[in-house]
Amino acid sequence: PTTMGRAAAAAAAAAAVRAPNVQSSFAVLFAAGAISAAIGDMMATRRRPKASRFANLRFIALETAALWFIYGVLEALMRHQGWAAAPNLAAKQVVSFICIMLTAIPGGRFWWAPASNPEAASTIEDRVHGYSRGGELVACNFLAYQVFDTIVSFHIKELRSPLMIAHHVVSGTLALWMSVSRRPFCQYYCIFFGGVCEISSIFYCIISYSYAVAGLSPAQIRDSGHAMATGSGYHAQGILLCKVLFLMSFFWIRVFLFIRHSRDFWTDAKALVRDPKSKYYDRFRACVFMAVNLLLIALQLYWGWALLLAAKKTALGE
Repeated sequence: PTTMGRAAAAAAAAAAVRAPNVQSSFAVLFAAGAISAAIGDMMATRRRPKASRFANLRFIALETAALWFIYGVLEALMRHQGWAAAPNLAAKQVVSFICIMLTAIPGGRFWWAPASNPEAASTIEDRVHGYSRGGELVACNFLAYQVFDTIVSFHIKELRSPLMIAHHVVSGTLALWMSVSRRPFCQYYCIFFGGVCEISSIFYCIISYSYAVAGLSPAQIRDSGHAMATGSGYHAQGILLCKVLFLMSFFWIRVFLFIRHSRDFWTDAKALVRDPKSKYYDRFRACVFMAVNLLLIALQLYWGWALLLAAKKTALGE
């Protein structure tokens, strides 16, 4: 009995060592989110002259390097301090949270507060080819996010999903056209599609972070339809609240508003394509954007259906 008691005590001690420090890990996430939200708001309110293409490329390169530096530091810190059972996935989610704040906060401000966006478009030419300080800022931040996400998807084995990698590459290519193109293209619409749409991702990132802290693999999460609960007490209730908010914000922003503003974009893009004065290159870009927009609509509907199935599993306790 004494030997068994010692073995049980040793097992309990080992489990305590391996158990992630949930409070510390979430303190890191929310601190990073608060700081990046403040920076995003400052970017949105600061007046600056129109930047050159080289300046935008330099900004994107520096931001991408900073994201990788933050990822490396957080991954090592979480592994050493035992803040997460899957430190690489947790560090990635913290960086994603930072990027989401840097796009969602300015995007929401520019889209819903016209005073913050003095270049608000009123004509087709303005919406398609007009310069937008808000659209340019969102596009630069969004492109840095997609570059980081693409590379880290190859770096972390669990994230090597062909569908998501293709999504990052295509989205990054469109953001590249919007941010460093010789002639601005659809910067006005980038405020919504690259900024406002990320608002729903805030809650999804918190959910994914909780899974990474608990050490659940993406395969386990997919098999459960995201119905798994992590932690207990207030932690589990908070994650459940995030799931509800994510479901509501996803269907409001990424389904209803996404389709609504896609219709507006298609109206402007078709007018550009049919205009005999339009250049061939502009028509080509418009056709590419319309084709990708259709694919993204299909993807939002696919994800929406998957969310409904996950909500059903959660409600039924499956």
